[in-house]
Amino acid sequence: MVDRTRTLLTAADELFATKNLSTPTYQRPRRELDENQILEFSMLVGHYVMAAMMLDVAGSEIEPAFSLDTR
Repeated sequence: MVDRTRTLLTAADELFATKNLSTPTYQRPRRELDENQILEFSMLVGHYVMAAMMLDVAGSEIEPAFSLDTR
């Protein structure tokens, strides 16, 4: 399960950074997910990016328990 989580987090990071998946990154989740599941995964990542953007524009503040330590 750790490998699958690492694979999906790597794919999510790449989607966030480049708005696409490179061939090697696409190949890794393809071992466990079919093409439709990968497309659904990319939609899920996009949804969270959109939600974060909307909350940012609305000026929502992060509760201290959930904020990243930026020291």
